[in-house]
Amino acid sequence: MADTAVRTNEKTIEGLNAGAASIASAVKQKTAATQEIARNVQEAATGETGTAAGQVVSSVGGLSRDMTALHGRIHAFLGAVKAA
Repeated sequence: MADTAVRTNEKTIEGLNAGAASIASAVKQKTAATQEIARNVQEAATGETGTAAGQVVSSVGGLSRDMTALHGRIHAFLGAVKAA
C-alpha cells in the first residue's frame, strides 16, 4: 500500500516537473522574443520621432525583466519540487 502511494507521488512529481519545464521553456522563448522586439523598436526609433518608440522600448524592457524574473521563479519552483 505504501509502495503504491510512493509511486503515485513520484508520477505526480514527474508530471509537475514536465509541466514546469514546459513553462520554463516557453518563458525563455518569450523573453528572447521580447528582447528581439525591443532591439527592433530601438533601431526603428533611431532618427524618427522617439517619444512613442522610447515608451515602447521602455515597456518592452519592463516586460523582458518580468519574464526573466518569472523564469527564475519557475526554476526555483522546479528545484523545490525536485528536492521534495
